[in-house]
Amino acid sequence: AYNIKDLAKIFKSVHKKFKNRVGICIDTQHIFTSGYDISSVDGVINFFREFNKLIGIKNIKLFHINDSAVPFHSKVDRHEFIGDGYIFKNSFDSLAIICNIARLNNIPMILETHNYNHYKYEVSTLYNLSLKSSLPNISTKSTKFLFGGSNQCNYDTYISNSDKILCIKR
Repeated sequence: AYNIKDLAKIFKSVHKKFKNRVGICIDTQHIFTSGYDISSVDGVINFFREFNKLIGIKNIKLFHINDSAVPFHSKVDRHEFIGDGYIFKNSFDSLAIICNIARLNNIPMILETHNYNHYKYEVSTLYNLSLKSSLPNISTKSTKFLFGGSNQCNYDTYISNSDKILCIKR
């Protein structure tokens, strides 16, 4: 699926008997290059507003966090280190919102960049962003999921590559 509407059709076609065994993985590079400009706060909010309306945040089971080595809407799968690509090179504000969606909804995050020497920086960045408190004030019911939830969340952020997992206790 190249857009949320198509993904919603696929997800809704799963038989109700299997719904509890199926979830959605959001890959930041894939959504950016498929045409959702998540390099800005407004872009992230619009993406998750539409996603929540058509599929529901509760159905996100995993985030693949990475930047993009290729430009917006290029429909090419090329991951880049966080901050070195086209999505987050100018600002981490939109990434902070994604990290907080993950934290507040207990959704694990996996780094999908492939240089272990760079992980310390990326893990530190994601951890700090997930604690960022200066998030936009949005009061509409459809976006309440972004910033709602308990501030006393005892969430472990899981950031991993396929063979290494780092857990950050809050």
